[in-house]
Amino acid sequence: MKPENYTERTRRQLRFGLSYFTLLTLLALCSWVSFRTIPTLADKQKMQSAGRLATYRQQLTRTDLHLAALNQGTPIDQPWLRTFFSQADALDGQFTEPTFLNATLSYRRLVAEYEDGLQNQDPELQQLAAQRTDLQAKQLGLQTALAGLNKAIAAAAGGGAGAPPAPPPAESKATNLHPAIFTGYFGPFKPLLVRGSGEFGNNSPLVNASAQVIVVDEKRIILSVYFEVGDNNTFAKTTERYELYAAPPGLRITAVSAPQNTPWRINYTDRTQQDDQFSVADGLFTFQLQANTPGLDVGGPGGSSLTIKLNRPIRIDLAK
Repeated sequence: MKPENYTERTRRQLRFGLSYFTLLTLLALCSWVSFRTIPTLADKQKMQSAGRLATYRQQLTRTDLHLAALNQGTPIDQPWLRTFFSQADALDGQFTEPTFLNATLSYRRLVAEYEDGLQNQDPELQQLAAQRTDLQAKQLGLQTALAGLNKAIAAAAGGGAGAPPAPPPAESKATNLHPAIFTGYFGPFKPLLVRGSGEFGNNSPLVNASAQVIVVDEKRIILSVYFEVGDNNTFAKTTERYELYAAPPGLRITAVSAPQNTPWRINYTDRTQQDDQFSVADGLFTFQLQANTPGLDVGGPGGSSLTIKLNRPIRIDLAK
């Protein structure tokens, strides 16, 4: 064997050995991550989620007590409203996950319904009790999720502690076959950037917005919203389906006092930085829009938005 061949073979064997050792090291590292690190991180995430749920529910107690004062005759005046909405804003700022935001939004809508009903002296104000169903369902969902997480953590830790006691059942009430969607605000709906920098620069963007009420499978009433804004450089749009009402189990929606599947549209050029308002559907809704804004228009903290105000209650008929 020639010396140069021997040297080359030795060098190749050494390279192969190093490569094989590196591969074994990577496999060992992957196995360690799979069996040790990932479960640890998962358990830590579960504990963090359970902790946030418990913290949110604890802080929500203050809002519950604030609302309970209404049943004891507390008037809905400006100090009461400031306190309530400051509490809701604080919750939104601290708990930004969709589950928490949806629950807090239910509280906001409930207060808006009470306020509008009292101000307008609505003869069917007692139906507001039925509107608490959505709020109670979200509360029950939070409590169930918290109980499930605590149970999973206890099982993972090998502890003998059981899950927290189940929440007490809601009071049984007679089913309201003629509920209503009460007046309030829906949104703001913000367009998503499709192209451009997100800044209109006072270039008078075109605005195209529409909304329609749709009954889905005789079970849900949704508000279908379309909103687009744009000029020659920047364009943004969004399509959203906002749930207005869900029928209780065992019941179906037979009639709605608002026209169904009828899109109400507005088109205009926004030449100012002020809010623009348009009445549609014979005054049933008011579109509040802004495309041109003092700051960034679209994207991230952009100010372009559409808010829809329901000016009259929408009556609903239910049947089994």
